Amino acid sequence: MLDMIAEIDAWYASKYVRLVTLLDSIVEGDGTLLDNTATMWLPELADGNAHNTNNLPIVIAGSAGGYLKQGQVVNLEGRNLGTGNSEADCTGDDTSVGFGTGSNTGNVPINKLYVTLMNAVGCKAPGGGPVETWGQFDSRDAEAGITKPGELTELKA
Repeated sequence: MLDMIAEIDAWYASKYVRLVTLLDSIVEGDGTLLDNTATMWLPELADGNAHNTNNLPIVIAGSAGGYLKQGQVVNLEGRNLGTGNSEADCTGDDTSVGFGTGSNTGNVPINKLYVTLMNAVGCKAPGGGPVETWGQFDSRDAEAGITKPGELTELKA
């Protein structure tokens, strides 16, 4: 099964590389189309067996005109990341490890990534300022709403 998943991931990676290479080949102003965009690739889940986003790997190519950092790996958790949980480790309804799993454990909501990308490409909030929130909630507690608004400053140039 893992070999089949690796084959699928390799196929998707090749398509992403093809797209990024194409964007980088198109001259636009003083750079390329890739320089002026942000092209993101992320799997739907980090652990399909456990159906969670623990340690979700995300790749962003391009700097959106200089808004985003380039050429580095950013660990938003600020701690050593493991290989993620397996289904056996996700018992007791606690799958709250890693990107996008909510604010009740100190993790980084994926909403903040979307806010950062929206601002990077020039989106504005209804009042005309920068976007501060996306979605209706950022944890497993839907009643709490958005508890961690704003951008991921670690990604900004």
